[in-house]
Amino acid sequence: MELEVLEEQLSRTVPAGTVLFREGDEPREVYLVQRGEIHLQKTVRGEALCLAMLREGDFFGEEALLGDRRAVGAVAARESRLLSIDRARFLKAVNESEPLRRRVFERLGARLSDLYQRLADQVGSDPLTRMAQALERLAASGEVLPDGRRRLALTAAEDALLTATAGLLPSQGRWVAARLWQAGILGRDAEGRLWVAGEKDLVEFRRYCELKRRMDPIIPEDLADVSGLSLAEVEVLTRRVMRRHLDARDGWPEFPTAYETYLRLKKRFEGHVSGEPATESP
Repeated sequence: MELEVLEEQLSRTVPAGTVLFREGDEPREVYLVQRGEIHLQKTVRGEALCLAMLREGDFFGEEALLGDRRAVGAVAARESRLLSIDRARFLKAVNESEPLRRRVFERLGARLSDLYQRLADQVGSDPLTRMAQALERLAASGEVLPDGRRRLALTAAEDALLTATAGLLPSQGRWVAARLWQAGILGRDAEGRLWVAGEKDLVEFRRYCELKRRMDPIIPEDLADVSGLSLAEVEVLTRRVMRRHLDARDGWPEFPTAYETYLRLKKRFEGHVSGEPATESP
């Protein structure tokens, strides 16, 4: 039985925001994305963390093959057309069709590989770095503007995809996006389309993130977890400490090169903004 036979199953179109199943649900069907985009999500501290973004040709809901309860939830990120296949028929099709069996394993293998890479990216990296890495991936296929910036193929209504691509919680994504806006790394044109800074600025920003992890004793995310304050409130406090720190260093004669570089980049990407940081992107 080839994949085309499965097309005989009833397919359906679901609007954006449709919850297909939740964590802990009893699995009964495997799904095939025919059109659109599906996000697999895990609830972390009461927020939905996107673990994978699935598009045309992707299978999901494979827990139905093992009889386990749903380990993640699935929601339509945009209007999508799906083919739902009951467990018995899907297993029969996989057993009878070598091409289908190979395709299923290839898809699942690619998803695992992507998950492992995202886990590797997140080990030892902070939300700001992860968002910068996500922007670089998206910018690689973006339109190059005359000044070197790259226009992203996202509209204002799709800003949440940045957070999902970076593997951040929504609250982290809003805070990080505000920081990138303030630093001039991310912006929006008059038509509402997003742009990311040029390669030179991105290189400097990556360097800043790297040095920040090594040299900055103030880690807002850790302070927020310990103190119970919001990231925005912690950001206000860290800015005050940072300004005092930089002002005190201005008259010192010599520093190690890396630390001088870090202070310069810190002042560029953090020190030029006055007042409290925004909690939402413009």
